[in-house]
Amino acid sequence: MDAPTPPAEPAGPPHPDDLDDLRDLEEPTAADHDPPDVATGILTALADVVASDRSAVLLDADGRVVPIALRGADRAPWGDPHRPESVLHRTWTQRVVGSGRVEEGAGHREVLVVPLLTAERGLLGVVVADRAGPAYGALEVQAAGGVARRAEPALRLAVLVWRHREEARLAERARLQRWLHDGLAQELAALGYQADATRGLVRRGDPTAAAAVDALHQAVRAVVGEVRTQLSQLAPPHHGQSSLAGLLEEQVQAVGSAIGARVRVDLREGPLTFLDRSQVALRAVVTAVLRDAQKAGDVTRIEVSGVLDAPYAALDLTHDGTTTLESGTFRGSALANLGADVRVDAVGQSHPVVTVRLPGTTPVAGSVRTGEGA
Repeated sequence: MDAPTPPAEPAGPPHPDDLDDLRDLEEPTAADHDPPDVATGILTALADVVASDRSAVLLDADGRVVPIALRGADRAPWGDPHRPESVLHRTWTQRVVGSGRVEEGAGHREVLVVPLLTAERGLLGVVVADRAGPAYGALEVQAAGGVARRAEPALRLAVLVWRHREEARLAERARLQRWLHDGLAQELAALGYQADATRGLVRRGDPTAAAAVDALHQAVRAVVGEVRTQLSQLAPPHHGQSSLAGLLEEQVQAVGSAIGARVRVDLREGPLTFLDRSQVALRAVVTAVLRDAQKAGDVTRIEVSGVLDAPYAALDLTHDGTTTLESGTFRGSALANLGADVRVDAVGQSHPVVTVRLPGTTPVAGSVRTGEGA
C-alpha cells in the first residue's frame, strides 16, 4: 500500500530573486518577439504599397480587440468590430477582405480591412487603412493582402511568445500577491489587534503610555493600508466584465472611503482594450497618487478625470492635501517606458496635479500625422 502523500507546506516568503524574476518578466529583451514591433513593421510595409492617411493593426486577444500599432492617428476610429455597424465587422467575423465608405465630419473616408489569420485559419487580427481619397482598387487590395500574408508567420510567433510571457508574468504576480495577502498583511493586521488590546490595558494606568500606544496603533493601521495598496499593483489585469475605467473608479472610491475624502471620478472609455502591460502601468500611477493621498493625512478631496481610448490615454489626477510627489517621481516608471508623458505639478508641497498622456500612435518611418481625424 502506498504511503500517504504528506500535505504541502505553505508557501514561504518571496526570495529577493523572485522580485528580479518578476522584473525580468515585465521587461522584454532585444531577443523577444514583440507583437507591437511586428505590427509596426506591417504598417511600414503597407505604406510602401498602399496610399492611406491612417492605418492600424488590431489584435484579437481572446475576444478582446487590442490595437497594437497605429499610424497617422492616436486611436482607432472605426468602432468596435464586434458590432454590425462597424466597417470592420465583416472582416472580423467572416475573415474576408472588406472595404467600405464611412461618413466622417463633412466628408467621407474609404476604408480597407484585411484579415490576419492563424495557422488554423482562425482570426489573429486585422490590418485596416483609410483615406479621404478614392476607393481602394483591386491592385491595392491585392497588395495589402500580400503584406498581411507575408507578415502572418512572424506575428503568429510574436503572439505565441507574448502570451507565454504574459502567462508566466501574471502567475508570478499572483504568487507574490497571495503571499503578501496570506502572510505579511495578516501578520500586520494581527499586530494591529494586539495594539488595540494593549491600549485597553494601558488606559487603566499611565495616560502617557496610552497616548504612545495610540500612536503605535495608528502607525500599524497606516502600514497595513500601505501593504494593501501595494497588493493592488500586483493584481493581474482584469479581463472580465468590468472596464478599466470601472476598476480605477472602484480603487479611487475605496481610498476615498478609507480616509474620509470626497471623490470625483470622470473617465470616458473607448470600446477597445489596452495591452496588459499598459493596464498595469496606468494602474500603478493611479495607485501611487492614491498612496500619496493616504500618507498625507489631510486630504478632503480626490479627483480623477480623463479618457481611456486604447491605445491612447489622458488622465488628470489630483488631491488637496500635502504631497511627497515630485517632478521626477515617475521618471523611469513602467508607464514612462511605454512612451507616456507623466508630469507632477504641486503648489509648494501640497495640491499635487499629476497628468498622464499615453500617445496611441506607434512611431514608424516616414511621415506620421498624429491625431489626424481621431
